[in-house]
Amino acid sequence: MARIAGATKESAIITTAKKYGGDAIIFLGSDSVVTGYTSWGWASGQSTEAYSGNYSRSTYGGTYSGNSFGYGTARTHAITETATRIAVIKYLD
Repeated sequence: MARIAGATKESAIITTAKKYGGDAIIFLGSDSVVTGYTSWGWASGQSTEAYSGNYSRSTYGGTYSGNSFGYGTARTHAITETATRIAVIKYLD
């Protein structure tokens, strides 16, 4: 049984089988395994602060106010490796 390296789509498998004299193929099965993950993300935030009030030599008073917010996103994708088992059929005349 030989491997058809790099042939992952049905059309590529059929073309390769025909190239080596095959007349038909049968898909026997397929297995996938997660080999790793890739992730990316970003975040942003902002903060503001303000003071309002009165000052004099003997008294002071005022108000501090502020607000902040933040947001972001992240994604993770699995990296998979797939092995497909096929049988190549050669019809006899």
